[in-house]
Amino acid sequence: MIPLLALVLFAVLHFGKAFDYWNSATHISAEGARYAAVNGKPYPTNAASLQTQLLNQSATPELRDGGTESVPNSGVCIDFPDGIATRGHPVRVTMSFTYSWMPLLGLDDTEVTSSSVMRLETAPTNYTAGCA
Repeated sequence: MIPLLALVLFAVLHFGKAFDYWNSATHISAEGARYAAVNGKPYPTNAASLQTQLLNQSATPELRDGGTESVPNSGVCIDFPDGIATRGHPVRVTMSFTYSWMPLLGLDDTEVTSSSVMRLETAPTNYTAGCA
């Protein structure tokens, strides 16, 4: 009975952690889309790319850096869905990470992705399309 309760407890903890990370990814992609739409960055004087600055805003080092058993990788990407980076056209910011469900049990990994799209208010000069 105790092993079953322990399994349920760990499953609930992992689900809560994955949900929290998904919530953080949703927030970062929405915030990133707004920065991209207005050609800004969270820290304008910092030379790091917009993608890197957004990734660094992750709630935990595990989500920010990846490379752990639970989150082997994570990243933020910016692209222009219609291929045009001028005012009035869309910009998309996507944060994604791989989440390993209880790696000791060998459950499959899940790719978690959150995207936000906004219209450019000005042509981008502070960032470029790509991933970090």
